[in-house]
Parts: sequence; structure tokens; C-alpha cells
Amino acid sequence: MSGLDEVEAKDGGRIAAPAGGAGYALLYPPLEDIARRNRVAFVLLFAMVPLAGSALSVTMILLASWALISLVLRRFPLSFGRYGGPIVLSSLAFFAVLSAIDLALNPARDAVWNVLALLPYVMPLFLVPRMRVTAPADIMPAVFLGAGIGGTLLGPVVLAELLSGAPRVQALSGNPGPLSIVALLTAGLALLGIGERALSPRTLLAVAGAAGASFAVVLTGMRGAWPALPLVLLVAAYRRRRVLVSLLGGLSSRRRIALALGLAALLAAVVTLALPPVFGRIALFRSEFELLMADNQVSTSLSLRWTMYEASIRAFLAAPLLGYGMSGLWTGVAPFLEPGVFTGFSFSHLHNIVLTVAVAGGLAGLLALFALLCAPLVVALYGRRRPGGADRLAFALILLIAFVLPGLSNIMLFHDILDTVFVLSIATLAAAFPAGARTGTP
Repeated sequence: MSGLDEVEAKDGGRIAAPAGGAGYALLYPPLEDIARRNRVAFVLLFAMVPLAGSALSVTMILLASWALISLVLRRFPLSFGRYGGPIVLSSLAFFAVLSAIDLALNPARDAVWNVLALLPYVMPLFLVPRMRVTAPADIMPAVFLGAGIGGTLLGPVVLAELLSGAPRVQALSGNPGPLSIVALLTAGLALLGIGERALSPRTLLAVAGAAGASFAVVLTGMRGAWPALPLVLLVAAYRRRRVLVSLLGGLSSRRRIALALGLAALLAAVVTLALPPVFGRIALFRSEFELLMADNQVSTSLSLRWTMYEASIRAFLAAPLLGYGMSGLWTGVAPFLEPGVFTGFSFSHLHNIVLTVAVAGGLAGLLALFALLCAPLVVALYGRRRPGGADRLAFALILLIAFVLPGLSNIMLFHDILDTVFVLSIATLAAAFPAGARTGTP
């Protein structure tokens, strides 16, 4: 049964294909076929999240365009459901508010490029109706499977990069920052894929995916992402706590010993490979912090951030309602910077998502950001007692932790890969709510 079979009549119901020959059959495939292709797409897309880099952005643009064409052809209704609607609206509002402010405050030739960069936040308008064709019960398992595959493949990729001499891994993300966030998301989602049997392919893939993605997070050297890693794994482990207890309780003593030895060997290998770069990053932070506290004039990553944060707060207070627009982000901050500190270069973000949006959009932008981030969690909490509610809530928590914690000291949004992954995630969550009974087993 497809997901649209569950949609209430007020949502538009199922769109019947017009009668005709082979041409009509091509234009109006059965909804069951669309639902089946959706399931495959969920697996592939979430496998691509940590691996594909900007290729995922291109793929999502193509999928959103195809979904728009399908809506025009009325293959399925423009329906978001009671729970998906707020998530879609928050994404559209984020796009509309920041775009309108930029166009109002800056020359159109500058603002239009930032408006185009924000277009991924319009995608849920087309993607969610297409995704809802799939039965909600089929969505999360496909997502967790895809994350397991992606994390498992990511492990050897970053290991090869490390052994090739790279001080910090980035895979195809082009930068350690975006990789750390998508790897955090992948680690948590992969672990949610644990099955009921200890040695089943599903369980082994889930553990391998979580381990590979976690390994990548550590090797990125992104210190702001490291505290988020145990949190996303803890959320997933808590959600699967009964399964984990059952798995461990069902093992014989011999298998428990073998499992413990295997995990110890794996941990030893990871520590051997990861500790040198980790200790190097920690030592660098300590050195920079000591220089900052000593009020030393040497420019370091930490001191530049501190200077940028101070200037950003002053810039926000100077234009608190609407800010300066994304196009005027750096020009708004520059007058409040110490002369000569950032001479000759600028930043596209302020290494803190709150300050970036505050300067770009003022209080209006902050409200839009707050709605964008809170909508998935609030909706998941509100619908937690419906079928699959616990998985959706774990998904929402992992998504927010993976993005927000690193985003407080580095990049979070306003990057093609990260915007695409965030939009894919919230659209998937919006589509995963059942439209039938209002109660059920989480």
C-alpha cells in the first residue's frame, strides 16, 4: 500500500491517471511504482550524504525538478499532511525572509546570487508530496540502511586519505567542516539501523556505518564537531536500547568474549591512527587559547574568531531588525573590526550560525532560523505517539545535534552540501508521518 492510500480526503486523495494508451501509462505510472522507486532513492541519497559532495546537490536539484513536473502532471496531490506542513512552511519562510531582506537592502545584481543559493529551501514544497507516496513505515528503514552503507564506505575513504598524508580529512566535501557535519548525521542514523539479530547483515552494516562515520568525524579535526559525536551516538543507542540489551543478552559467553576482543582491537587501531592528529588539534587549541588570554597580538584561528564574534554582535546591535542581507554580511561587519586584522580577505559566514543570521537578517532572520530548526523537533515531539514516532524523534534530535553544535563555532548552513543535506533530511522527516490513525506504538 502506498503512503497516499492513507491520505485523508481533505489532502486531495489519490490522483487517478487519465485513461489512455502507452503514452498515458508513461506519463502516469502507478503510485506503487513511484513508491518503490522512492524507497530506492532514500537508500541511495542517504548513502550519498557523506560521500558524494556537491554531486548530491546536483542530484537533489534534478529530483526536485522532476517532482515539480510530476505535480504539474497531477501524478500525486500537493499534500504535506498535518505534521509535514509546518516543516515545509518553516523552510519556505527561511528562504523568503532572507531573500526578501537581501533584495531590499542590497543591489539586485549582488543579492540574486544569494537568493539562488537559498533555493534548496524551496525544494520541500515539491519533494514532500512525492516522498509521501511511499508508505511512512518504509521511509525510515530505507534512510537507516542508506546511512549504514554511506558510513561503511566512508571509513576506508578517510583512512586512505589519512594514510596519504592529509593532516585533516575532507573526502569529496572539499573542506573538513562540511564533512564533519554530514558524518555526524550519518553516524547517528546508521546506528538506528541495528536489527534484532546480533550477526545479521543489517546489524553489522549499522555498526560498521556508525564506526566509519565516527572515524571520519574525528579525523576531520573539527573540534566543534567532536562534542556532538557522543551525543548523536547516545541518542541512537537510547532509541535502540531494548534491541541492544536483547542482542547482548542473547549472546553466549564465548561470543561476548569474542565481541569484546574484536571491539578492543578495533578501538586500538582507531586510537593508533586518530590520536596523533587529535592531540595535535588539541595542542593547537590550547596554544591559541593561552595566547588569547594573554592578550597577545598574534593572529590565530581562535583570536580571529573572537574578533569576528565581537564585531558581529556590534554589527547586529547597529541594525537589529533586518540586518544587512546576505550580500552585505561582510560589509556590515567590517566597520566594527579592528583595523588591519582582516585586511585583504573576507568570510562568507561568521563561524557561528546565530551571528551569521543575526547580521544577515536581524531579528526577522533569527525568527526564521529558529522556526527552521525547531519545526522538525517540535513536530516529531508532537507526533511521537503515532506509529514510528520514536524513530522520527531520534532522527530529528540527531539532525539538530549534528548541525547546531558544530554550527556554533564553524559553518552550518549557507553551503551547497550542508543546505542540501539539511533540506533532504527535513523533507524526509516531513514525509515520514502517517496520515491515518492518530495513535500507535512508537
